[in-house]
Amino acid sequence: FSAVPGYLNGEPTQTQERPGLWLLSFAAIGIYGILAPIVRVSWMTLRTMVRTHTWAKSGVYTETFSRIPVFELILTNPIIVASGFVNKVIFFSSTARAILSRRELRAVLRHEVAHCHYNHNLAKLVCAMVPRLLSAEIMDRSLRETVEYAADDEVCRMPGDALNLASALVILAKQTAGAAGGMLYSPFTDTAESALLERRVKRLFLPTPSETHEKFLTMACGCASLVAAVAFLGTFPVVQNAFRETLEFLVR
Repeated sequence: FSAVPGYLNGEPTQTQERPGLWLLSFAAIGIYGILAPIVRVSWMTLRTMVRTHTWAKSGVYTETFSRIPVFELILTNPIIVASGFVNKVIFFSSTARAILSRRELRAVLRHEVAHCHYNHNLAKLVCAMVPRLLSAEIMDRSLRETVEYAADDEVCRMPGDALNLASALVILAKQTAGAAGGMLYSPFTDTAESALLERRVKRLFLPTPSETHEKFLTMACGCASLVAAVAFLGTFPVVQNAFRETLEFLVR
């Protein structure tokens, strides 16, 4: 569908054809499939940049945790967030520090550091730009679950931190207000994902070997490679001509 607009722009003009209603409908769907993800990701990126920029200006630099800068915010909502695609930063509120023990806070920071090291925010951005014609809530929910499990598994490598992380999840889930939908950062807890929080706590109490982060990175890299390969091949005139001839054959 996303290739039909290119056909309408070139082939009918050269052959003086009048595309029918069905072809115009497919072209409209193709244009929507191309533009909708771009508009959505641009809006999410803008919102995320504005919020994190405000946090960076008002926050106080506290330390560097595993080479990731950490800023403390004066907020009543106990939030802990990993942000950034290239220059990663972790934000956490003073309220979160107050209600968590030292070990629980360390486990949460290690969880957010895992998001940074595995480039989960960048992977979310790439996956969000994939053209979609219908709602992809199921795919987005599965993506969020995969990245959270991957970060949790990284924390479980440190003896005792699995229980500390589970305890922090329960404490912050009771105190956090508001959802983090529409943002390209990785919050530790999200009130809109209560079922996921319960599954995460269960996994932390009953850990099982998992390679979710490796599978996720493979999926994200494969998606990005596919998009890049299609865009690269589309620049060659021979490929464009082959596409026009194929589509002309199908239309006839």
